[in-house]
Amino acid sequence: MESTRNLWAPFKNFSRFLLMSWFYNSSNTKSIGELQTLVKDVLLHDDFKINELEVFNVTNKHALMDAHQESAGTLESGERLGFLDDTWIKGTVNIFLPCDKVRHKSEDAAPQFPVDVYYRKPLDVIRAALSEPDAERFHTFPFKAFWKPSEDDVEERLYSETFTGNAWNNAYEQIQQEHLHGPNKNIEAFMVGLMIWSDSTSLAQFGTADLWPIYLYFGNQSKYTRCKPSSFSAHHIAYMPKLRDNIQEFYMDSFRKPATSAMLTHLRRELAQAVWMLLMDDKFMHAYIHGLLFRLIDGIMRLFFPRFLTCSADYPEKWVVFMGLTAHRMLMACLKYLSLCPCPRCLILKSRIPRIGSKTDTSDRLKLIRIDSQERRRKIEKARRLIFVGGVNIAGTRINKILGSESLVPTHNAFSERLFEYGFNFYQMFVPDLLHEFKLGVWKAVFTRLLRILYAHGHDKIQELNWRYRQVPPFGRDIIRKFSNDVSGMKKLAARDFEDLLQCAIPVFEGLLPQKHDGIVRKLLFELSTWHGLAKLRLHTETTINDLENSTIWLGSILREFQSTVCNAYDTYDLPSEEAARGRRQSALASKQSQKNKSTIPQAHATAQTRKKRPKREFSLGTYKTHALGGYVKAIWLFGTTDNYTSQTGELEHRRSKRFYKRVHKGKHIIGIGLQVRRERQIHRLKARLHDRQQHLAASDDLSSAPVGDEEPLPPTAPEAHHHISLETQQRIQLSDWLKRNKEDPALKDFLPRLKNHILARLLLHKYKGDELEFTPEDRSMVIIENNTIYQHKVLRVNYTTYDLRQNQDSMNPRTRNADFMVLAPEDNDDPHPYWYGRILGIFHANIRHCGPLAKSREPQRMEFLFVCWFGRDPTPQPGWRTKRLTRLAFVQGNSELAFGFLDPTQVIRAVHLIPAFQWGCVSDLLPPSVIARGVDNPTMDWQLYYLSIFSDRDLMMRFRGGGVGHASTREATDYFKSDCGILDQEKTSVETEDDENQSDMEVEELQDLQDVQEDAGEEGDYGYTRESGDDEDSNCEAGDESDGSKEDGGAVDSDMDALSYADY
Repeated sequence: MESTRNLWAPFKNFSRFLLMSWFYNSSNTKSIGELQTLVKDVLLHDDFKINELEVFNVTNKHALMDAHQESAGTLESGERLGFLDDTWIKGTVNIFLPCDKVRHKSEDAAPQFPVDVYYRKPLDVIRAALSEPDAERFHTFPFKAFWKPSEDDVEERLYSETFTGNAWNNAYEQIQQEHLHGPNKNIEAFMVGLMIWSDSTSLAQFGTADLWPIYLYFGNQSKYTRCKPSSFSAHHIAYMPKLRDNIQEFYMDSFRKPATSAMLTHLRRELAQAVWMLLMDDKFMHAYIHGLLFRLIDGIMRLFFPRFLTCSADYPEKWVVFMGLTAHRMLMACLKYLSLCPCPRCLILKSRIPRIGSKTDTSDRLKLIRIDSQERRRKIEKARRLIFVGGVNIAGTRINKILGSESLVPTHNAFSERLFEYGFNFYQMFVPDLLHEFKLGVWKAVFTRLLRILYAHGHDKIQELNWRYRQVPPFGRDIIRKFSNDVSGMKKLAARDFEDLLQCAIPVFEGLLPQKHDGIVRKLLFELSTWHGLAKLRLHTETTINDLENSTIWLGSILREFQSTVCNAYDTYDLPSEEAARGRRQSALASKQSQKNKSTIPQAHATAQTRKKRPKREFSLGTYKTHALGGYVKAIWLFGTTDNYTSQTGELEHRRSKRFYKRVHKGKHIIGIGLQVRRERQIHRLKARLHDRQQHLAASDDLSSAPVGDEEPLPPTAPEAHHHISLETQQRIQLSDWLKRNKEDPALKDFLPRLKNHILARLLLHKYKGDELEFTPEDRSMVIIENNTIYQHKVLRVNYTTYDLRQNQDSMNPRTRNADFMVLAPEDNDDPHPYWYGRILGIFHANIRHCGPLAKSREPQRMEFLFVCWFGRDPTPQPGWRTKRLTRLAFVQGNSELAFGFLDPTQVIRAVHLIPAFQWGCVSDLLPPSVIARGVDNPTMDWQLYYLSIFSDRDLMMRFRGGGVGHASTREATDYFKSDCGILDQEKTSVETEDDENQSDMEVEELQDLQDVQEDAGEEGDYGYTRESGDDEDSNCEAGDESDGSKEDGGAVDSDMDALSYADY
């Protein structure tokens, strides 16, 4: 009995566990579904007993869970269980207070200001995580993966998980070398890869409640599990505190003067580093140096060494981020925000950032890499002595003279203090962030600039843009979503929305600007899409990494051309939404200043005065986010693909904190959220353990007694099946009556003879050649469609293997606009393009009997077929990667025999996303009115041309790029695209760049007429958002207007991550 009871410890019985499990796995708002779950999964559970809840008290159960510290042990069956001491601790950190013109004998003699912090010891969190059932799938050995497409091809290295990168492999090798001489050399040693996410989140839509959590993830866990919030892979190890409100009173008592704003900024930096010093305590450092013996879930004793890999955060939070007008926060890099050298990985000057992608830029990144050195530490110590012992102004010229050249601040970095002597360079932790640096950074800035240009150009182009985006069809399961009514307003747009805007931008922007500018914008949008598609790949080869490096070169050059040619041709100002927001902020500031100064100037008059300014808005390349584009190749080489360390993962985890905020005491929400998170994790552990036990018991039962589920019209598709069509026969079509009712519809011309030709070709095993084989009437008479009836279906599901060796599925429904597909072109096709494209008009099956001498069987057999209309490819202008143009398609002329046809569903590779070529409009002469081909809503009109959107998802791009590891069945087809590339992609070359005072652009054969780029001085904000007096940080809110009023909402989720259940919750 004791061993059984321990299964749901700390609860006394199973009924209490069920009830608490329901509470921690349900939403805050009780819906009909939640009520149904309570009845079905709790009250009606076989082991639920109502009498066990007679003395049930929720508060007592919470206290029991919070105090529960079960040591690792085993049941009588040998099953491991238990969690270790990973409870929350209330600690205190002390920060030394300097003051201008106040001298102390030493830093230790300065007054100390105590701040409380809630944290969990990282070492205890690691041990608890290694004892969980999920630890069974942790990787304890790194490896290097290689791929050879064929015997004749060169072997290429693959990069995907963090433990396939060079950083992990090098650290592991170093551990093994040191372990050979240690006291536990006979015990297997492995590395625990620590990945840090740190970012703030607003907890309420209204009010100032916020939280600054530090999340710890383990790189040993596969990213396909780690990135799902439902996997509970995020471990909350601390909540960064704020300086207490009485800091100014403390300063007045200690120094008889208040702290300056620069001093408060310094104290917040000191506070963050003090918290990290607290986390990396002596026990942690002992494990870091000597390792820690621990028996893993498999029962084997091992020695683990914790190692920090990455730190992910939005750019400002790597230094200082402004909350409103007064509060400051910082993270770990100990650098000045937007200063002389804004990058945490190198010392490139801000003025040289516009050279992104040039040879000089590449060379500087290698020569000017940031390294934590004794010289850097000496400078920090010297500056601190001047501040504490000499009483020097912390923001004065003497401190700036020592630290300014490298944008340092006089703060001891905790990682340097603890780990420097062991060869750790903390600057390497700061990885690029695709979400904030590109989607909400570079691309958002370019998109905003394009909107301003369209406003300046006039001619109702903004209205045209909004209309075009509304006409873009959605694609896949939330891969491309329906666009809002007013895209140009950019209201409540998250990162995923900006990503969708980019992936559909080329057809939408086409023709909106004069021809001399339209071509440059097209090239820019194409290269932005190419770079983004390569940067977010989940599996990289050496070829695709090289392609990303070359794309950075192209992108830098085209950005400079866009700036010098297009941007300079228009006088641009704030968008109407920006101007309205600015007016509201200035009005509020004027009102506040009026009350403060007791001014008699009316608020309306002050507002009117501010509105007269209307400054021009310039496009600047001199920002950190532009510079960050050049750091992705190295990050992938070191730490694997970008989805391993994107801040998107942390943004998703914020949902948990927001959800629990509604359940906790608002005055004690920080520790309340921490306790709720730990309780939910306990429930998750118990459920995982019980699930494993139930599976073990079920394996010993008689399988024939297992209940059979109710039949669904379209149950889940078997993984090994190519496609899936429902077995239902409800939608019957009696061919004679149906063809008679629609005899005037041109799409059904010769429908029955052509259908029998198609079926007969398949029955006789003829190879598919596109155009249906013609058979004689006598041959067709041997094909009998039972009851002269075919059966229509709503959905076709197609399974396919993605480029990164994962299985995915497309659902195609003719009733919606998700019905376009691709197939391999026949081998004897004159067009070298490897694919054909079509649109499904109907999904059918029929019961067929084949008679006659050629019949292989006379028994009825179910045959599935698609009724489709075909697209033809427009070869002019030449599409491809070299010309930076998308492929254009058009419906085959309706009077052609090739316009409509039938297709075996097994021929379908996957769905494709087609976007109308809006510039070319609609036509009605391709086909006479047809309800079958066009639908009831618009039976007379067709778009003249469509663009094949190859950037809609990662897999589509690789099918048109070539080199997809998982595309074995279509490799010959995709290899065709390898020859369609520019000179940079054909061969890795160094593009010469003149290094002179004017920063002239690189000269490449295919890049012509690029003008010199002048440095953009005085840049404070992001891409021309110059901060004015009274502007707060909201004017540059990088995440846009989120639906819940906070930038950290999980809405900033990559659509592909959502489709692959990364965002499953």
